[in-house]
Amino acid sequence: MSSALPGSALVAAGAAAPHVGAARIPVPPGVVVSDPSLSADGVWISFAGAVDGTSGLYRHNTATGETTRVTTGVEDRGGSVAQTSTSRDGNVIAWTRHSAGHSTGWDPASQVYVTDVRWGITRLVSSEVVDRTPGNEGSAEPEISEDGTHVVFTTRATDIIDKPFHGAGSGAGSDVVLAEVGGRGESLLRLVSPDRAGADFTEPSVNPDGTRIAFTRNASSSSASSVVLATRASGSDRVSHRDVAPGASPSLSADGSSLALVRPQREPGDRPRRATHLRTLAAGSEVQADVEDKGWSLTGTSATPVADRDGGTVLFALTRDTGTDLVVRDVDRGTTRTVARGVDGEAGHDLSADGDRVVHVSGGQLHLIDLGRLPAPQAPAPNAMWNPLVQRSATPARGRGYVLRVDPALWEPLRASRIERQWLRDGRVIAGASGLEYEITAADVGSEIKVRERLHVPGVPVGVATSRSYKVKPDLAQLRVPAKVARPRGRKVSLRVRVRTLPGSETYVKGAAVPQGRVTVKVGRRVVRATVGRNGWARLVLPAQRPGRHQLRVRHVGTPYVRAPAPKKVTLVVRRGR
Repeated sequence: MSSALPGSALVAAGAAAPHVGAARIPVPPGVVVSDPSLSADGVWISFAGAVDGTSGLYRHNTATGETTRVTTGVEDRGGSVAQTSTSRDGNVIAWTRHSAGHSTGWDPASQVYVTDVRWGITRLVSSEVVDRTPGNEGSAEPEISEDGTHVVFTTRATDIIDKPFHGAGSGAGSDVVLAEVGGRGESLLRLVSPDRAGADFTEPSVNPDGTRIAFTRNASSSSASSVVLATRASGSDRVSHRDVAPGASPSLSADGSSLALVRPQREPGDRPRRATHLRTLAAGSEVQADVEDKGWSLTGTSATPVADRDGGTVLFALTRDTGTDLVVRDVDRGTTRTVARGVDGEAGHDLSADGDRVVHVSGGQLHLIDLGRLPAPQAPAPNAMWNPLVQRSATPARGRGYVLRVDPALWEPLRASRIERQWLRDGRVIAGASGLEYEITAADVGSEIKVRERLHVPGVPVGVATSRSYKVKPDLAQLRVPAKVARPRGRKVSLRVRVRTLPGSETYVKGAAVPQGRVTVKVGRRVVRATVGRNGWARLVLPAQRPGRHQLRVRHVGTPYVRAPAPKKVTLVVRRGR
């Protein structure tokens, strides 16, 4: 018998086999297990068990191997235990009691309880404000904070807090409520979801001290599902809300810095699936978690993610045609491993806050996986799913060249990563060129430009991805001149020409080198020159000519950045009259 635990010990201490990787947890004969939950350190497992039509709350100590049925004091009310949630020390357990005969879907008669095994006390949390009787509608989905002082849950009741529940009061809606359950007194309930009529708020997740609560705002006719984060000061009724991201099934990391969630995605062939993501709240950044080691999405649809203390490890269920597996993704090191196959997906699973242990149900039996004792996969260098791509940019150049840009590599999703980027000329480093854009210089013409990316992730080899070569060629110049110019005798002739540039190494895009160079024309023995402005225009002032028709040849003199076009002919007509 476990100390300070009301009830009888059903499996003797030491009866459990040592956990080497994965092991089945011994439970009383005939007990069918569901809804397991782990304490933060993975020492305690709470679960629901049913035998011969009788449901009960159980607790297992992984250190001693002892499994005990917990006396709740409400066994005589019938119904079934479900949805357990365990505090850090394993002494406080939140759970749902479903009505007799309930199977799936929402139970309008379900209620949320908290059992403190130290004191042998079970209290109804979802109780009516005045006389503490069960609420007038169902409550479920409890999650207890690590310190055991706060419980969040979903409810459709309208009489368990002083202010009306706008979501639940509309019939189809539901609300998220926070209950303070510390000590041995009555619970203090607060509404933490927004006051929105008809809204459906579900799937709450709470941080260790109850100051951050994430939950799902379910899809409506006007919007898709999204995850909402509620933040409050300790002991305060004031709650602020913000939409975090599209998705559902949030799981807050214990430190409150990250959350795992699922959202719709499309598989190849346009088949719908649900994908698991890990979001860092402060940065607003996300990485996909249900991916292979190389970063490509896993086949199947994922659900019910659980994040560890800092979000570095995410556990999720992956359902394929062959059944449901449990998969663990290290989003910092980039390793993915299937830790259990053929599990009971509807019976639940959990991950300890330290990320070392997984509990799940298979065939009605309870199983514990010690991730620290499984062969740890070797973390390979991060994989670039697509290499960088160098191409012409539309950004105007400051000098006389043109600008190249790189589309960054698509790396496998890793959270704690840092990219180092370097531009290369014929394989050699270009000093100071490490951004997303690079303006070519005269030294680059005729060379091959590449971009090399290095992805640095703590604890794993450096990933390297290099783009294909971009051959730097001069741009093309187009020379535009009038076909004929007529002037009276004795006057100087002003000839305006225009130079336009086009990319010389690819189809037309914006971002060619600016018009540049010089234009020349030979008049008699004289050569007249003019510089092309950045607007493309040049003005040639020709000396006076004798009357008649003169054939002039206008040439453009190229630069390292612009290749000269063919000369153009201009007919100069000098009239005899003034």
